[in-house]
Amino acid sequence: MDEKSWRAIPGGEALIAYFGHVPFFHDGEITQVVLNRRSTSTISIHIWGMDPVKHAVVTLLIDDIIDLELENFSPQNVIGDLIIRPLPERDDRRDYYPRSQTESDVEIVFVPIYGLAGVLRAGSVSLTFVPGKPRDA
Repeated sequence: MDEKSWRAIPGGEALIAYFGHVPFFHDGEITQVVLNRRSTSTISIHIWGMDPVKHAVVTLLIDDIIDLELENFSPQNVIGDLIIRPLPERDDRRDYYPRSQTESDVEIVFVPIYGLAGVLRAGSVSLTFVPGKPRDA
């Protein structure tokens, strides 16, 4: 994702400011997935910048999940990339949506290296982060 796309996500500007560049999710590890049917769901990812000393746990705050396809969760869940984009037209998945698609809907893609992979479609996404490594690192 480019810098403009990251800045458009609530919380994205602060993450760019912390690292001093667009965040890299290559080799990031998904440390927690919490799915809620009627409240905010969260997915936490441990990442680091070009300077391997600067770490952060980024938490995606996901509201109004309309569809998801997740597989292969394991004790270690390393991703090659994280993609957040406007929800494309997906006729093959439309029957799974509990409501009509809107212009503000997003698609979150976890490109796998090892472990968790998949796609999540939702009404909105924002992010927060905590500087440093996860507690169980």
